[in-house]
Amino acid sequence: MHINSSHKSPALVKADVEETFYDDFECRNFLQGLRWRQRITCPHCDYEFPGDAQKRVDDEDVRYYCENCKKRFTVLTGTFMEGSKSKIVTWFTLIALDFLSAREAAKELGISKNTVIAMRQKLKGVIGLDKEIVDFIRGTYLLWEDLNL
Repeated sequence: MHINSSHKSPALVKADVEETFYDDFECRNFLQGLRWRQRITCPHCDYEFPGDAQKRVDDEDVRYYCENCKKRFTVLTGTFMEGSKSKIVTWFTLIALDFLSAREAAKELGISKNTVIAMRQKLKGVIGLDKEIVDFIRGTYLLWEDLNL
Protein backbone atom coordinates (compact mmCIF):
# COMPACT_ATOMS: atom_id res chain seq x y z
CA MET A 1 0.00 0.00 0.00
CA HIS A 2 2.14 2.84 -1.24
CA ILE A 3 1.19 6.16 -2.73
CA ASN A 4 2.26 6.47 -6.34
CA SER A 5 4.78 9.28 -6.10
CA SER A 6 4.51 10.08 -9.80
CA HIS A 7 1.04 11.57 -9.24
CA LYS A 8 1.64 13.80 -6.29
CA SER A 9 4.79 15.44 -5.06
CA PRO A 10 5.95 14.90 -1.49
CA ALA A 11 5.52 18.63 -0.85
CA LEU A 12 1.84 18.42 -1.87
CA VAL A 13 1.23 15.34 0.29
CA LYS A 14 2.87 17.12 3.24
CA ALA A 15 0.74 20.24 2.60
CA ASP A 16 -2.41 18.08 2.46
CA VAL A 17 -1.61 16.43 5.79
CA GLU A 18 -0.77 19.74 7.43
CA GLU A 19 -3.98 21.30 6.08
CA THR A 20 -6.08 18.47 7.52
CA PHE A 21 -4.15 18.08 10.78
CA TYR A 22 -2.74 21.58 11.15
CA ASP A 23 -1.60 21.15 14.75
CA ASP A 24 -1.27 18.55 17.48
CA PHE A 25 -4.60 19.62 19.00
CA GLU A 26 -6.42 18.61 15.79
CA CYS A 27 -4.42 15.37 15.65
CA ARG A 28 -5.42 14.57 19.24
CA ASN A 29 -9.09 15.26 18.45
CA PHE A 30 -8.87 12.89 15.49
CA LEU A 31 -7.18 10.21 17.60
CA GLN A 32 -9.73 10.61 20.39
CA GLY A 33 -12.57 10.03 17.92
CA LEU A 34 -10.82 7.02 16.42
CA ARG A 35 -9.80 5.52 19.74
CA TRP A 36 -12.89 6.20 21.81
CA ARG A 37 -15.82 6.14 19.43
CA GLN A 38 -18.38 5.61 22.19
CA ARG A 39 -16.79 6.16 25.59
CA ILE A 40 -13.37 6.96 26.94
CA THR A 41 -11.69 3.75 28.08
CA CYS A 42 -8.62 3.47 30.30
CA PRO A 43 -5.80 1.83 28.31
CA HIS A 44 -4.36 0.37 31.53
CA CYS A 45 -7.37 -1.48 32.92
CA ASP A 46 -10.03 -1.16 30.16
CA TYR A 47 -12.39 0.63 32.54
CA GLU A 48 -15.10 2.33 30.48
CA PHE A 49 -16.06 5.73 31.84
CA PRO A 50 -19.83 6.02 32.23
CA GLY A 51 -19.87 9.73 31.43
CA ASP A 52 -17.20 12.36 31.11
CA ALA A 53 -13.81 11.26 32.37
CA GLN A 54 -11.97 13.37 34.92
CA LYS A 55 -9.47 15.33 32.85
CA ARG A 56 -6.91 18.08 33.02
CA VAL A 57 -5.76 20.15 30.05
CA ASP A 58 -2.00 20.68 30.05
CA ASP A 59 -0.24 22.42 27.13
CA GLU A 60 -2.86 21.31 24.58
CA ASP A 61 -2.68 17.76 25.94
CA VAL A 62 -5.64 16.31 27.79
CA ARG A 63 -4.66 14.00 30.64
CA TYR A 64 -7.25 11.65 32.06
CA TYR A 65 -7.38 10.04 35.48
CA CYS A 66 -8.87 6.57 35.88
CA GLU A 67 -10.90 6.19 39.04
CA ASN A 68 -10.65 2.41 38.77
CA CYS A 69 -6.88 1.79 38.56
CA LYS A 70 -5.78 5.27 39.71
CA LYS A 71 -3.51 5.78 36.68
CA ARG A 72 -3.24 8.75 34.36
CA PHE A 73 -3.33 8.49 30.58
CA THR A 74 -3.64 10.49 27.37
CA VAL A 75 -4.98 9.65 23.94
CA LEU A 76 -1.40 8.60 23.01
CA THR A 77 -1.00 6.10 25.86
CA GLY A 78 -0.27 2.67 24.44
CA THR A 79 0.22 3.88 20.86
CA PHE A 80 3.39 3.98 18.79
CA MET A 81 3.52 7.75 19.42
CA GLU A 82 3.58 7.49 23.22
CA GLY A 83 6.72 9.09 24.65
CA SER A 84 7.84 10.44 21.28
CA LYS A 85 9.40 13.88 21.08
CA SER A 86 8.09 14.26 17.53
CA LYS A 87 4.84 16.11 16.95
CA ILE A 88 1.82 14.01 16.07
CA VAL A 89 1.44 15.82 12.74
CA THR A 90 5.04 14.77 11.94
CA TRP A 91 4.05 11.13 12.54
CA PHE A 92 0.98 11.51 10.34
CA THR A 93 3.01 13.14 7.56
CA LEU A 94 5.68 10.42 7.74
CA ILE A 95 2.98 7.76 7.38
CA ALA A 96 1.57 9.54 4.32
CA LEU A 97 5.09 9.87 2.85
CA ASP A 98 5.94 6.18 3.22
CA PHE A 99 6.83 6.02 -0.49
CA LEU A 100 9.94 8.16 0.12
CA SER A 101 13.36 6.97 1.19
CA ALA A 102 14.45 7.83 4.72
CA ARG A 103 16.73 10.56 3.39
CA GLU A 104 13.97 12.13 1.27
CA ALA A 105 11.43 11.93 4.10
CA ALA A 106 13.91 13.52 6.52
CA LYS A 107 14.45 16.41 4.11
CA GLU A 108 10.68 16.94 3.67
CA LEU A 109 9.99 16.80 7.40
CA GLY A 110 13.03 18.79 8.52
CA ILE A 111 14.25 16.03 10.82
CA SER A 112 17.28 13.75 10.75
CA LYS A 113 17.43 10.58 8.68
CA ASN A 114 18.09 8.60 11.88
CA THR A 115 14.89 9.99 13.41
CA VAL A 116 12.92 8.88 10.33
CA ILE A 117 14.48 5.42 10.53
CA ALA A 118 13.63 5.15 14.25
CA MET A 119 10.06 6.32 13.64
CA ARG A 120 9.59 3.88 10.77
CA GLN A 121 10.95 1.09 12.95
CA LYS A 122 8.19 1.81 15.47
CA LEU A 123 5.64 1.65 12.65
CA LYS A 124 6.70 -1.82 11.51
CA GLY A 125 4.31 -4.54 12.50
CA VAL A 126 1.77 -2.26 14.17
CA ILE A 127 -1.40 -3.98 15.37
CA GLY A 128 -4.75 -3.04 16.89
CA LEU A 129 -5.37 0.68 17.35
CA ASP A 130 -1.94 1.53 15.94
CA LYS A 131 -2.76 -0.34 12.73
CA GLU A 132 -6.11 1.43 12.54
CA ILE A 133 -4.39 4.82 12.77
CA VAL A 134 -1.77 3.96 10.16
CA ASP A 135 -4.29 2.36 7.78
CA PHE A 136 -6.63 5.33 8.05
CA ILE A 137 -3.91 7.86 7.24
CA ARG A 138 -2.43 5.77 4.42
CA GLY A 139 -5.90 5.04 3.07
CA THR A 140 -6.84 8.72 3.07
CA TYR A 141 -3.84 9.68 0.98
CA LEU A 142 -4.18 6.64 -1.29
CA LEU A 143 -7.78 7.70 -1.96
CA TRP A 144 -6.65 11.24 -2.76
CA GLU A 145 -4.10 9.80 -5.17
CA ASP A 146 -6.74 7.62 -6.86
CA LEU A 147 -8.91 10.71 -7.32
CA ASN A 148 -5.85 12.71 -8.51
CA LEU A 149 -6.54 15.43 -5.94
